[in-house]
Amino acid sequence: MKPQTLILCHPSEPVLKSLEHQFWHIASRLHLALKSNQLLPGGGKTEKFCYDSIMKHSPESMPERRVRKGVANGFLNYFKIISCKKDMIQKVKDRPSFDEATSKFQAWQSAMSLVLSILQCDYFIINDSDSQIVKELDMNKRQLFFVKVPIFSNSRGFKRRFHFCLRKHSIFRIQHAILKLFSFWIWRTKAVVQRRWFRLLA
Repeated sequence: MKPQTLILCHPSEPVLKSLEHQFWHIASRLHLALKSNQLLPGGGKTEKFCYDSIMKHSPESMPERRVRKGVANGFLNYFKIISCKKDMIQKVKDRPSFDEATSKFQAWQSAMSLVLSILQCDYFIINDSDSQIVKELDMNKRQLFFVKVPIFSNSRGFKRRFHFCLRKHSIFRIQHAILKLFSFWIWRTKAVVQRRWFRLLA
């Protein structure tokens, strides 16, 4: 195969760097897919399968049940967002899409690492008080309380609202449940997905 030259042009240097980053990101995923010969169904199908798989099991302990439900809802929300975007673009909806397996598993692990980092924080600020994150956190008032900050306008005129959150009680039990459940679940999901969903590239 002959080497190819790609030229990226844009009048703004920050945008140009962003385009270059996106290009190398796509090229890296393509390289991993060709190297591993493993693809997953795209368009949220893999996340929907993971959601159905998690909801079939009902653990006895309350912390694990809550963690399992939270992880399942994360997959379901991702599936809904992707489905909504696909409905907006008919051409994308009609075409089959695939995801590179290694990158997807790494994204899941990064997301869970972010959750664990948030649980270990004593203070954090959430932008946009109407977000689903605030609503879900507000449901457990025994662990969190919110100090509401009035709406203000920044230099560009955009209105923003912040919530200042403080953990009242330790939640090490939930952290332990997340680590235990997620480690086992990632291992199990890899095995199930490999059996049912992996496609070999020609």
